[in-house]
Amino acid sequence: MNDEIENAMEIGRQNAELISLGKAWCTHLRTDQTGMGVGLVEEMTGLPITGGRFTCDYATDPSGFAGMRLDPVGFYEANCRGCTDRVPGGRVPNLGTLAERELAERAEQEQRADTARRTALAERQRRSDHRTLVAAQLDAGCQQLVSLINQLDIDPANSEAAEELRTAARLTPEMFVGSIRAMLRTDSQALRSAVLLDVLLLLESGGAQPELHAVCLDAVRAGWALGEGCRYLAEHGVAADFDNALAEAVIRRAGPSGDFHRRKSGDAGAFLRYHSASPAAVEAQLAAELRRGESHRRAAAASATRSLIEIDDSIGRRLLPAMLDGLRHSEDRYDHYNPSDEIAQTVGVVLVSDASHVEESVSARWKGASAGYRRRLIDCYDSPVRHDSGPLSADVFEAVLGRCVTALHDLPNLKNLDLDEDYQGRASDLLTLTTSRAPIGALSADTLLGLLLTWIDREHEFHESPPTGPMAMFQQMGGEAQLAHLRRDIASATANAAERIPKEFVSACSDLFAGTDSNPWARAEIVRIPVCQAEVRHR
Repeated sequence: MNDEIENAMEIGRQNAELISLGKAWCTHLRTDQTGMGVGLVEEMTGLPITGGRFTCDYATDPSGFAGMRLDPVGFYEANCRGCTDRVPGGRVPNLGTLAERELAERAEQEQRADTARRTALAERQRRSDHRTLVAAQLDAGCQQLVSLINQLDIDPANSEAAEELRTAARLTPEMFVGSIRAMLRTDSQALRSAVLLDVLLLLESGGAQPELHAVCLDAVRAGWALGEGCRYLAEHGVAADFDNALAEAVIRRAGPSGDFHRRKSGDAGAFLRYHSASPAAVEAQLAAELRRGESHRRAAAASATRSLIEIDDSIGRRLLPAMLDGLRHSEDRYDHYNPSDEIAQTVGVVLVSDASHVEESVSARWKGASAGYRRRLIDCYDSPVRHDSGPLSADVFEAVLGRCVTALHDLPNLKNLDLDEDYQGRASDLLTLTTSRAPIGALSADTLLGLLLTWIDREHEFHESPPTGPMAMFQQMGGEAQLAHLRRDIASATANAAERIPKEFVSACSDLFAGTDSNPWARAEIVRIPVCQAEVRHR
């Protein structure tokens, strides 16, 4: 079922539960859906998907936001506490028990936040007093540097103070006397300040230093100055540093960062240094990260793996099982980390160097795989075809074509409208692209024509036996669109091949046409192949 429909139904079920709790609290309580309308799914299921707002004739503050999800706690807090007109519904749990629990949790969180704020203020004052004591023994220029550190303690986002401190470190490093450098080491870690660590690295540009090394390790492991710490460790990291926390951090740094619109490449310097120092440990950690459920970990690990494959392609073969296992996780389509895309792209790199090994590994996982997992496996074959230029090598073409044909021979699930699980649609699209770049000797008319006739039959069978049930209309429209899309893609792939080996296709189409006299819809599609071929030639 389509994710959007299922999500809407889940909202409806939650709203129905909240409405029941509201009635159990007070019989005056009702919902108002004015201006919200009723959607088709709500009409078909009867679930209150457009929840609206709670209201009551005795409410002192009845206004509130009307939305898909009801807001019971806000209404209760504004209107129900202490209400003398309440008529209890006589059931527990009810709206009151739900809201009081959430309000108590909110008050506890606010109390903890206030305590933390007071503690932070006291710590800041202690640091300021210590800096004042140190500055009293220094000249005016050094006191100005201490003042800048104080400003950054008060406001870490003070860009003017940060830039002034960096400029001083570059132009007048002699002003940073021993006591100020010690202050930078202590306060960069205490404040978790990337700016202060960056200044310290500008000053200490020589060899490895134990105290600075310890600060940079903490910055990387804790993540408060990942870029600055990795910059130092890329030159001075040693195998003894390596542990799980450090491994996770340097792998994350090696991967891309930022959202879809502001994507930034990672920096693999520290990661590569630790791999050269301890390859087995790093690859074991990479395999663990590739299999994790958190999307950002898998995305970073896939990107880091690509940086290693550029040095030694055998690493890709060793990590291939972990990458394919990492694709088992279903993805949020709005996740800007795109872990599946990152892993599929990396598997695609391995495919180019060792297509048979990738095909063998994917085949072992294909049987029994979910539709979503199969789609993500198909994506592994997409990158070498879509992003590389020129004709495909014979072994890559054979692997891609074989995987597409295998996927398209599976029986389709035309009752599932979820595009994220439509691996056959992805396979048919890839098939069209692959046949346009195929080596001449690798094409087979019989394979593609047989596949085309299979889908013509499936489309005809679907029209003869349409779906039934409450979701039949959605399934009918979705099934028809899916079948038409698949048939068009396979016909285009067939035409691509016909353009490359026309004599073989003329012979094969003639034999098929003669053998399908009782199948008019198949004959009609065979006749269309020369038309599609002409369109391909025109493009």
